[in-house]
Amino acid sequence: MQTIDLSEFEAPKTLLFLLASKYLGNLLIGLDLVKAASVQLAQQGHTPVGLFDASYQPLVEAAGLPKVMRCIYYPRRSMKQGKFWSRISIMTNFLRELRQIKADIVLDIDGDNVHGNFARLSGAQLRVGNRFSHKKNRFNKIIQNQDEAETRWENYWRVIEWLPIQKPNQSYARLQFSTAIKQQIDHVFERYGIDNTQPIVAIHPSANKAYKQWPVANFTQLTQSLSQQGCQVVLVGAGKLDKEKVDVILENAHAPVIDLCNRLSLPQLYTLYTRCALIIGNDTGPSHLAASTGRPCIAIFGPTNEKFWGPMGKNVTILKGPTPCESHCLRSRCVSTSPYHCLSSLTANAVILQSETVLNSKLVR
Repeated sequence: MQTIDLSEFEAPKTLLFLLASKYLGNLLIGLDLVKAASVQLAQQGHTPVGLFDASYQPLVEAAGLPKVMRCIYYPRRSMKQGKFWSRISIMTNFLRELRQIKADIVLDIDGDNVHGNFARLSGAQLRVGNRFSHKKNRFNKIIQNQDEAETRWENYWRVIEWLPIQKPNQSYARLQFSTAIKQQIDHVFERYGIDNTQPIVAIHPSANKAYKQWPVANFTQLTQSLSQQGCQVVLVGAGKLDKEKVDVILENAHAPVIDLCNRLSLPQLYTLYTRCALIIGNDTGPSHLAASTGRPCIAIFGPTNEKFWGPMGKNVTILKGPTPCESHCLRSRCVSTSPYHCLSSLTANAVILQSETVLNSKLVR
């Protein structure tokens, strides 16, 4: 795409990157791209600013973004809690901070449903949206060539490739957490009797959508097999839905299993993952968090396009069932006689065999 000359904007040029996604995977895919672009833009005298969801502030800070750009945080969760006037005050303060940026250009990286309103409210002269952007009328430029993108990362890149920057490598940001976080995980290991010298396998058995949920019975069989092979199986997750899945596994696995569901923060979960021989999960944000550590990861996919949405990295294995989707199936409406057969046709034995292959490989040594 032809580069646009930023000299048409009065100095200083302030660029606001919108990456306030509520989805963990989207954030992780975009962090390093936004960071790399901001470094180059700052070197040219521009002022990069990033907008992120406040829930993920520890990850943004661990990725080092506050060192290369100003970061502001959308208080999504706070807006759903407390009394009405308290929520109004929180939103008013956030919008005041947004306006004070005085952005010249707004770039909607991942198309979250709040970005359109924030783009308009920012007062920016140029507001660049993408094909995933909600409320496209809030933008005055829509990137048209995103259908050609083969991965979600490439899709993000199309939003900013017209800027005077070099294309960075496709990767996750490297997260650096404090010694205190590592010490907290040391305490968790001590409390639950987890042995660092023996292989640890973390399993996140839940998903927030039915078409991403591999049967819990399969996760139970997988858990039991790995435990019998001498692995320390740790079940992780957060929230009521995840806990329900974990409890089913704990009740039926008939094997030693460590339950850390609802016991870890995101920084702690990341640190746990760095100590694992293998991490297994569905098509979810925690699978992207696992992949970002560089440790071996198995992600189980159903009807979702794994090439576009899947976790990145050479140590990632994506598994799908042998039965393809029906031609007229939709992710939200499966027409198969067996719901989401493209996902459920992936047997527990197939995942067990792949797990054994990974655990026996050089990746875990």
